[in-house]
Amino acid sequence: MKRKDVVLVIGIIILIFLNFRTNSNLEKMKKDLTRDINDASRLIDELRRNINYDINEMMQEQEWIINKDYKILDIDKNFENAKVLINWSLRENYKDAQVSIVYGEKVEGTDDVAEWKKKEATKLNGLNYQVELDLSPKNNYAFIIESDSDEQIKNDNLMDLDLGFRVNNRVYIRESGWGYGPSNKELEWDVTIENDYLGVEGLKVKSIKANIYINDELIETKEIFSELDIKDDKQKEYITYSQKNIKDDNDKFIVEFDIEDRLGNIYKLRNEH
Repeated sequence: MKRKDVVLVIGIIILIFLNFRTNSNLEKMKKDLTRDINDASRLIDELRRNINYDINEMMQEQEWIINKDYKILDIDKNFENAKVLINWSLRENYKDAQVSIVYGEKVEGTDDVAEWKKKEATKLNGLNYQVELDLSPKNNYAFIIESDSDEQIKNDNLMDLDLGFRVNNRVYIRESGWGYGPSNKELEWDVTIENDYLGVEGLKVKSIKANIYINDELIETKEIFSELDIKDDKQKEYITYSQKNIKDDNDKFIVEFDIEDRLGNIYKLRNEH
């Protein structure tokens, strides 16, 4: 091999070595940069969480009304009156202050209140208060707490209670599964009906009727309540129903449920497949 060929080979080897070193360094720099970016991102997220936590703590410390909740005690059989118990605590108050709840029905479709009513609260221990109200289960409400003393009159929003919406939209249907048997015509279906009865016995399910349609033609009506698997967590009922029906691939399959509660209210739910 000639001298210039040897020099050329050595040069090529050196270039390959330098290129390998350069690629290795670039890859290491890339990994280091990625790690640094990830570390910085984690630090930023942690800082953001800490700031949000501190802001929430500061806002809570500024709140006058704390620990607020409500419970629906009962709804009458005519579905005209709901007894609702409301509890809250105040962070501070003057010793001689009279605490009342100011409330009113919202104008339908808005957050406006046309007429306000007022009822004195019952003082429990400390700065804890309670009031029982007769409300319509068909309406939504807004509540304000008012403290009247010789030093000042102070008020603040307690809560909005969309009672009518919660009561009238508490039943809904969740599709659990659809499938076809070996013949590809036997439709196997099951659904879960959830009834958020709000702890009120009168809002529990009394009966369920299933109307089954294929291509808008009613093919079967069944009273299915006795066949149901019902689970109850003292606030909600979970009702699961399963059935098989014969249908062609292009058929429109509809199940319409008529659900009656113990107060006689009927809710219609529709499921299409």
